[in-house]
Amino acid sequence: MKSLMGCLFAVVIFIILSIIGVFAFFTLAPQQSTMEMSSTGMESVSPAGDYRVEVIEHTNGEPFEVYYGSWEQETNEMSMLYIAVDDYANPSVDIEWQEENVADILVLDEDQEQERITLTIGEE
Repeated sequence: MKSLMGCLFAVVIFIILSIIGVFAFFTLAPQQSTMEMSSTGMESVSPAGDYRVEVIEHTNGEPFEVYYGSWEQETNEMSMLYIAVDDYANPSVDIEWQEENVADILVLDEDQEQERITLTIGEE
């Protein structure tokens, strides 16, 4: 009799955990995919391949996120800066390398250069 009660208890616990898991999956997954669809990314590597600049462009008017650092670093470990795009109708960005560790970030509004930010990587 005790083994039957233990078995029923295990089944009830399994069902409860399954319901919680399914609920968590369907409530968290749509939020993550919505975040991914509202931004686009651009990555550029220096001429010799030592440094990397990655720009994430948000489509909902939020500032662009610029990540920069050495090639080996993960994006979440790189240095970061924000570029405000409130004043532009159709903002986009382009990257031009001037030297191995110097990149110009061009902020464009409908293909017209509006702002140029010079970024020196690897120097304090």
